[in-house]
Amino acid sequence: MKRPVILYYLIICFSLFGSSLATGQEKPIIKFGVIADIQYSDDDAKGTRFYRNSLNKLEASINDINTELVDFSVILGDLVDRDTPRNLDSVLIRLQKLDSTIYVTTGNHDYDNILDNQALFKQLDMPSEYYTFTKGNWVFVMLNTNELASYSKTND
Repeated sequence: MKRPVILYYLIICFSLFGSSLATGQEKPIIKFGVIADIQYSDDDAKGTRFYRNSLNKLEASINDINTELVDFSVILGDLVDRDTPRNLDSVLIRLQKLDSTIYVTTGNHDYDNILDNQALFKQLDMPSEYYTFTKGNWVFVMLNTNELASYSKTND
């Protein structure tokens, strides 16, 4: 079975917490953008994987999110497909174009060739591998689902 295109361009999920119709509100309580599985790599295409095309799709996602005037954006990991030190800056430069605050968590691909998790978290501007942030009356919890994986480096 072939995998979908690299960037699931995923859900530019502009989420409504609660029904604006039920509450009589004209706008959502919280509106945020979600990007996941960018999986960029500066490598030639392989089969149905077009690694370099991810940047164009990321830019299109960023433009869409900026148009929606979201409260914040969440990046759900797999910013790169492989070789994180070589490929991550290309993604981070583009993410700076988001007009909203960004909250990031890592995916399994983000640990490729990483020797120090804390350095990765710092580069992604994550306060720690697990963290929370509050928007209005909502608390968001960012989890690291890779902590116990064999590819994840710990500082024990």
